[in-house]
Amino acid sequence: MTKPQLILHIGIAKTGSSYIQSSLALSMNALLAHGILYPPGPRTDRARAGQITSGNLPMRGDWITPIDSAWSDDPTSAVLFSAEGLSRELLAQWAQVKPLLSRWRVKIIAYCRNPVSHVLSSRAQLSKRANKDVSVTDYLQSDPRQIQLVDLLDRLEDIGAEIVLMNYSHHADALLNSFAMALGVDQDVLVAPPVKRVNRGLSTAEQVVQDAFNRHYGPGTSSFVSDVLCNELPNVVPAKPSVSRPDYDRIVDAFAEPTKQLNLRLPKEEQLVFEPFQEFGDPLDPDAPIELSRAQIDVLVRSISRVLNGEQLFRAKDGKPLILPQRHRDAFFKLQDQRRAARAKRR
Repeated sequence: MTKPQLILHIGIAKTGSSYIQSSLALSMNALLAHGILYPPGPRTDRARAGQITSGNLPMRGDWITPIDSAWSDDPTSAVLFSAEGLSRELLAQWAQVKPLLSRWRVKIIAYCRNPVSHVLSSRAQLSKRANKDVSVTDYLQSDPRQIQLVDLLDRLEDIGAEIVLMNYSHHADALLNSFAMALGVDQDVLVAPPVKRVNRGLSTAEQVVQDAFNRHYGPGTSSFVSDVLCNELPNVVPAKPSVSRPDYDRIVDAFAEPTKQLNLRLPKEEQLVFEPFQEFGDPLDPDAPIELSRAQIDVLVRSISRVLNGEQLFRAKDGKPLILPQRHRDAFFKLQDQRRAARAKRR
């Protein structure tokens, strides 16, 4: 009996997943007309607006049940899920997932990326989202996602999955065209997001601001610093990737073998290459001046003010809300007014 099709877009990170997910959220009806169901996720509305999302699966919770629940005995149906974290989670929960996948005709859509720019972009993302400022050496030791991708694709191939692997570096300027081709639909089926960049990189000045929050406060601030800047000012040009010569050589050494293994799966026109050192900028001088535009300052101050006013929930390091309940703040301001009035009388 012919099985229904399960299409999994598994990333990996920093290969345009947010942009693709924004398009998929906007294209749900058009995809359904072509026999592909893209179930709504927890942040579908944000995805349609071109804001940062993580696809239509809850990677921080139970992501297996939505896939299991989507199964249908209709062999003409196809269900599509997209989450860049799937490349990691499929491997971590392989023993549980393997029997589930056997019920479907599985198609895997994955992007890899030229290694040096991929490492530098991923390391910057780590600072932006996870609030960790790590050296290239530490990053290479802690993030083996290219190696994991090779392992995962081997396992998926063993269970008969169809694999479509592409080099993001070759498709960044026409990403939706390559994704439509992988889906097997016409290019005009996928609606372009309302912004050119979704989850863009930070400018140099923005990165300095986020690094300062990371240094002085710690984890948890990206939601009202980096994210709001990227969502509200998507057309700001990200900083040019920069790397020292020793760090460049470390990246080349670390990725030589996984790059070779991935290239065995890629056609000639999609091959991964190590970008020349000269393509990258020099590391930022810590004493060099930086510049924020009025728009960037306004976005930052407005966002932080929302936290201070209690309009946006922000959790402190102990996990408790940093902002006091409204009644406590009202009582505090009332007490301040009473003290001002008492001081005025004494004068």
